[in-house]
Amino acid sequence: MIWNYLIAIFMGIWNSVLMNLAQAMERHGIVIFDKKTKSHASEYQSEEKKGKKPLIYTIGVILNQTPPLWIMISNIFAPFTYFTSMYGIGLIVLLIYSAKILNEKLTTRKIVGAAILILGTITLGIDGILQPELDMSEINIISSSIFVGGLAVLAIILIPTSLHTKKPKIIGICFGFICGSFQSLDPVIKGIGQSFGAENTGFFPSTPIGWIIFSASFLAATISFLLAQVGFSKKTDASVQVPVANSSFIIIPILIQAIALPGYYIKILTIIGVTVVISGILLMQVHPFVASSLPSSSISKDSL
Repeated sequence: MIWNYLIAIFMGIWNSVLMNLAQAMERHGIVIFDKKTKSHASEYQSEEKKGKKPLIYTIGVILNQTPPLWIMISNIFAPFTYFTSMYGIGLIVLLIYSAKILNEKLTTRKIVGAAILILGTITLGIDGILQPELDMSEINIISSSIFVGGLAVLAIILIPTSLHTKKPKIIGICFGFICGSFQSLDPVIKGIGQSFGAENTGFFPSTPIGWIIFSASFLAATISFLLAQVGFSKKTDASVQVPVANSSFIIIPILIQAIALPGYYIKILTIIGVTVVISGILLMQVHPFVASSLPSSSISKDSL
């Protein structure tokens, strides 16, 4: 059983690395495309000549389409939290890429945040391995559905309320929480669909109801993506919205599993791991108070 957990953990790390690398490559490609900033055009002129301009962006877009595959593989071996709890680790890849390729400043705060993030991720991995053997086919559909419904109601309340304030920070916090929560429902709902009515979780659902549940996961991912774009269109600071989204992506599946999956319990080690991971995320991605007062266009470059 420990090997199953390790495989699921590895898939979570692999997904996180690819997702953050994809974001970095997409941004790299966009910077090359940008003809408005002469310094950028000059800096990447040689890359344009070599045809790297479309290739970098294209690879990033392709990598961004792969999460469902890693989620489905991970769910075969262990419940969804083993996958989602590893999401923060990919930020380290983003940090390295930004520093080495995009020549962004590597601050002491970001380095310390990365070290804390690694420590917290290892803690969550150990916590997962120490959990008793869990069977996703036993998850309580009613409890998990009520939880998801509660998130939907909360979204309906928070979205217009935050937009009404017209305050970018409040909008960023609310949209970040909702976007991260719905994004986390992608592996959660896929896992429920893959295991519904089956003795063992398979790569694909084995029942018609399982397929219906499984299909709903793509709706959750789409809602998350669209809301993220709406948030950014309202000039929210990426340094606020993104870390809040990453944090809720890790927290929400743990809460669902604690409520709906028999045998899973939130322990002291779980709380410590989540707290440390989120602390690392905030250190790496949230800008100091002075910087946060700048226009969002000035700080979003460091906040993918």
